[in-house]
Amino acid sequence: MTLPELHERTSGVRKQAYYEREIHRQTQRYGNIAQVWSTYVASSTPNGVPTDRGISSVQLYFDGSQWWITGWSDEGERPGNPIPAEFLPPTPAKPRR
Repeated sequence: MTLPELHERTSGVRKQAYYEREIHRQTQRYGNIAQVWSTYVASSTPNGVPTDRGISSVQLYFDGSQWWITGWSDEGERPGNPIPAEFLPPTPAKPRR
């Protein structure tokens, strides 16, 4: 899809900057195929307060010299559909007293 097609599907050009960064990743590989779960947060500045988060599911194929993306889908977190704990960064252990 071209950038203008993306804008058309998503109600046009964003009025505010959009930055997305990965906060957690799980990779499963078998031979030349891989499944990557990438949890992301989004904000209006590069390291700003997250305004949105979700998970991308990326399917990859290795042809012997490079990885190719064969599929990609994502879903944003919303009420009734929270991100499961296993897809979030581990919570640091609290020090014992």
